[in-house]
Amino acid sequence: MKLLRLYLHGKQLNVAQANMFLRLVFVVVFMGQLVLAMLTGLLLRLAAGGAAAAPNPVLGWVLVLISLLNLPLVLFLSSRGVRAGDRQAALSGTLLAAVLLSTPAWFLSLALITGQQLLHLALLLGILLLQYGIGMFLALRFARLAVSAAKESQPAAEPEPEAG
Repeated sequence: MKLLRLYLHGKQLNVAQANMFLRLVFVVVFMGQLVLAMLTGLLLRLAAGGAAAAPNPVLGWVLVLISLLNLPLVLFLSSRGVRAGDRQAALSGTLLAAVLLSTPAWFLSLALITGQQLLHLALLLGILLLQYGIGMFLALRFARLAVSAAKESQPAAEPEPEAG
């Protein structure tokens, strides 16, 4: 809670501090979604019992395609409304990005429990890792935006009048 208070109300917040906080938020939410997706898949697999049916290549490619199409949507939605100097909007954008960028974890879980081909599993894992990296860059972008207006609002040093 102290980090949240410092982020939202700290007067001397710099980009490094904001970036550290937003990345921490991103990692916690992203990894929480990943763990939840994998646990749900494991529980469903145990509940269904037996071995998975033969892999369905159509389902595998659909999961990969949906994961790829998710990325432009995430980039568009998470950046909407994040303005310079608005720390709450930067935090909201980070939370939204973390949840939406972790969506391929659910598709990976579904691919695992339905016994999809190794190629589809590897592609889904690669997409998930790519989206994790993109989320880290988004957190940095949001941190810069959150702090940028504070720097701009500080009064610039006035030029000294010339003696003469």
